[in-house]
Amino acid sequence: MATFKKLPNLLLVVQRHDSFKPPICRKKVDLWVKRSKNVNMTNKHVLSNIYNKILEASSTEIQMDYWITGKSGLVSSYVELMCSLFDSYFIEEFVEKDAKELGLSSEFILELGNLIAMLDEYDERDKPQLEIIKDPRWISITNQAKRVIEYWVKEFPPSSYLFN
Repeated sequence: MATFKKLPNLLLVVQRHDSFKPPICRKKVDLWVKRSKNVNMTNKHVLSNIYNKILEASSTEIQMDYWITGKSGLVSSYVELMCSLFDSYFIEEFVEKDAKELGLSSEFILELGNLIAMLDEYDERDKPQLEIIKDPRWISITNQAKRVIEYWVKEFPPSSYLFN
C-alpha cells in the first residue's frame, strides 16, 4: 500500500510493509530527501540513474554494447552519457551539495569530484564512439569511474532499496 507524504515542495510516495526494515542507507536517503530543496535530486530514481551512468562510464564492455553493437537492446552514446550526468541528473550539484547532506564519505565525494573534473575536461573532438572508447584519456576516465563505483557499492550496498 502506498502512502503519500507532503514535504516542502515535494510529494513522496512511500511504500511500507509491516515487516519492512529499511537498511542504513535508506535512513541516509530519507534524511537527505527531507533536507534537500532541489526536487530533481530528491528521489532514488535519480540516484539510481547517476549510478547507472557512472557504471556505463566504468565499463568498456558496457560502452561497446550500448554505444556500438546494441546487443543488449540498450542504446546510449558518449553524448547521451555526458548529457544525462550533467544536464539531466545534475551530478555537479549532487557532489557539491547533496552528497554531503546524504552523509557520504569525504573520500567518496573526492573521487566523484575527480571523475566530474575528468569528464568535464575530456574533449571527444567529434571522434567516433569506438575511437573514444579506445582513447587513453577516456580509459583513464573509465578507471576513475570504476573507483567511484567501488565507493558507491560500499556506501549504498546493492541490496539496499536504492537498487530495488
